[in-house]
Amino acid sequence: MERVILHSDLDNFYASVECLENPALCGKPVAVCGDPESRRGVVVAKNQEAKKYGVKTGDTMWQAMKKCPDLVCVPPRHHLYREYSQRVFQIYCRYTDRVEPFGPDEAWLDVTGCNRLFGTGEEIADKIRADIRNEIGLTASIGVSFNKTCAKLASDLKKPDAVCSIPRANYREIVWPMSVGVLLFVGKKTRTTLERYHLQTVGDVAQADKSFLCSILGKAGERLYEYANGTEHDPVKRWDAQDEVKSIGNSTTYPHDIVKEEEIYRELYRLCDHVSERLRRKGLRGKTVCLSVKTAEFLTYERQCALREYTSAPETMMEALMQLYRESYSVGLKVRSLGVRVTHLQEDALAAQLSLFSEDEKNSKYEQLAQTADHIRDRFGDDAICRALLLP
Repeated sequence: MERVILHSDLDNFYASVECLENPALCGKPVAVCGDPESRRGVVVAKNQEAKKYGVKTGDTMWQAMKKCPDLVCVPPRHHLYREYSQRVFQIYCRYTDRVEPFGPDEAWLDVTGCNRLFGTGEEIADKIRADIRNEIGLTASIGVSFNKTCAKLASDLKKPDAVCSIPRANYREIVWPMSVGVLLFVGKKTRTTLERYHLQTVGDVAQADKSFLCSILGKAGERLYEYANGTEHDPVKRWDAQDEVKSIGNSTTYPHDIVKEEEIYRELYRLCDHVSERLRRKGLRGKTVCLSVKTAEFLTYERQCALREYTSAPETMMEALMQLYRESYSVGLKVRSLGVRVTHLQEDALAAQLSLFSEDEKNSKYEQLAQTADHIRDRFGDDAICRALLLP
C-alpha cells in the first residue's frame, strides 16, 4: 500500500499567535523580535503583512525597520507558543497516532489506511486545516505525498492556508527542477559544496553518482541521494515516542563583549552549573565536553575533548573547558557568546559501572557536593544556595 504522509506547517506561527492575543495588531505588519538591549534584536518571526515589505527571519531590527518603517515589533512569549502548539497537536492526534513534531509549528502525520474513516490524504488535510482555523484561529499549509521529504516540499509550494500534493507519478516533473537548497538539511555550506560541482537542482543530485556524493559529503551524501530520488522511507514516529537524549547544553549571548579570563571562567562556570543540574535531573552523566565561542566578529568556533570518566559535576567539566579555552584562544579575544554542551551520555547506573575501577575520587566528591546542593534547592528553593563565584 502506498504511504500517505502529511506535513503541516502553521503559517507565520509566532506572529499569528501574537495577533490572535492582541486583535489590535491584525492587518498591521508585525515581527516577533528578541531584545535589542541584550543584542538578540533579530526577527524570529513575521506575519504576512510584514513579508510584503521584504522583512525576513534573521533580519536585525534596524534592517527590518528600514524595510518597513511601520513595523510593529513585539517580544517573544514562548510559553504562549507552547500552549497553542499543544492545542494544534491535539487536533492532529484525532486523525492518527503517527504524529512526529518538527519544531513547535511543524509536524509529519502518517494517515496511511485512514481513508475509510476520514477520506483521501487531501481530504484529511482540508479537515485538519478547518479544525485548526475554526477551533484555534490559526491557519496551516499542508503538503500531501508518499514520504516525509516530499510532503515537506509540498507544504512549501502553496502558502498560506492551502493544501498541495506531490504524487509519486509526477514527482520528477515537480521536484527535480527545484533548487537543491529545498531539500531537508541542505544548508548554506552543503549547497555551496554541491554548486562547486555544478549540482544546482534536485534533479542534478538525483542523477549524480551516489559514491561521488558520499566522497564530497560523507554519510550525508547517501541521505541526500535518497531525498533527491524520492526513495527516502523514514517512518513517522508515534506521538508518544520519546527520542533518546544525545546531548545537553546551554549557551548565552552577552550584552557586551567579555575579554578577561576571569570573566570567561565565571561565565563558563555559570553555564556548567546549569548543564550539570540538567544532567542530574535526567539521571545522566557525560564523557565529552564541547566549548562553543562566538567572537565579536560573529565567527563561531567549537572545540571538544573527552573526560577521564563519565561525570555530572560542573568542576570536572570546568577543568577540561578552561584547558580547551587556553589552548585554543589567544589572550584578549573579544567574546560575544559562550556555549557548553555535554555529549556521549550514559544513564547513572551504567556510567557508574563503566567507572568502577576509576581512581579519580575528586570527581566523585564533586558529584556528591552537587547532589547535596540539588537537595537543598528542592527543599528551600533555587536561591537557597549559590556558588560564591557566581554572586553578583
